[in-house]
Amino acid sequence: MLSTLIVVVILGVIITIAIANHPGSAPNALGGTALATTTTTPTAKTVGADTQASTIAACMANYSEMSTAIATYQALHGVKPPAGTAWATSKASGSPILQSWSTTAVGYQIEWNGVTLSVLPTTGTASHGSFGTASPATGCFSS
Repeated sequence: MLSTLIVVVILGVIITIAIANHPGSAPNALGGTALATTTTTPTAKTVGADTQASTIAACMANYSEMSTAIATYQALHGVKPPAGTAWATSKASGSPILQSWSTTAVGYQIEWNGVTLSVLPTTGTASHGSFGTASPATGCFSS
């Protein structure tokens, strides 16, 4: 029992010394060390800009998911999948590759024609074979 108490006291002393001598720490008013912190000031954003950024991010994520599903199908079957979406969500040859094809997106639609994966924005220029470009705005960036 006494040996356990001595070990706890020694560990406490070691920890106190380590904290007191930690490099890069600034002493505080109590003689210990203070944690260095950084303060950031948020920039003013509009709701429209946040919505557009969210739509672009969702579009890019959906495009990547669909692209991965196409690559998975091709790896499993040795050929590109047929046009449409049934190949991705069908349980005909086991479990589906995707639970669902993204069809409820606002501002864009992702389409597979059997050769190229495309982003078709509601307004603006479509992109074929990529999620699009910011300048000029195509695909996900057009919505």
